[in-house]
Amino acid sequence: MDIFSAKIFRRCCKEKKRELRGLRKALLTLEYLLSPLVTTSEHFKSSNICSECNQEYTSVYYEWCKPCNSKHFQIDFYNWTSGNDKIDKLIQVAQLNANGKWEVIEWIPFDRFKDVKQIGKGGFGTIHYAKWIDGVIRTWDIKINNGKDGVDVMWH
Repeated sequence: MDIFSAKIFRRCCKEKKRELRGLRKALLTLEYLLSPLVTTSEHFKSSNICSECNQEYTSVYYEWCKPCNSKHFQIDFYNWTSGNDKIDKLIQVAQLNANGKWEVIEWIPFDRFKDVKQIGKGGFGTIHYAKWIDGVIRTWDIKINNGKDGVDVMWH
């Protein structure tokens, strides 16, 4: 092999090594991106049963049990009011019919906001920005009263 051919051969080898490194990086990136999906699908196979009623979740993806959540919302109906019966009824119906946590609407009293700032005003109203202290309902903490009738239901 002459010097010219050897240089071409080495250049080709370097290019192939670069291509292989790029391919390896792409495969590692793909593996990194897909690993949560594999973990998540394995999670669904092992935990698609509601721990409260031992029935399959109505929405396995969100670990949502409609009968149990509806029961908790009904218990909580007496702990809040918007001050308007029609709005209360609208929120209650939405809560009872929710098939996942993203379908739930809640009444949030003004005192549960912090850092309230006016960010706009127009002919039809004023727009405010605020942080919600409690945040959305993620899970229910069920606490059975010892020796008492009833259940305390708290959420976070």
